[in-house]
Amino acid sequence: MAGVGPTRARPGMHWPADILGSCLLGTLTVALAAATHPQGPGSRTDQRIT
Repeated sequence: MAGVGPTRARPGMHWPADILGSCLLGTLTVALAAATHPQGPGSRTDQRIT
């Protein structure tokens, strides 16, 4: 995924600032999802059907 940005800047498809902004927005989105993901015992993903 990290290799997509430079390939878009090379042929002049996007401004470098657009690519950097997209990378920062993607990083922020992943960090927010990781911070709000329920973790630990009793979380919804931890429950097993028996």
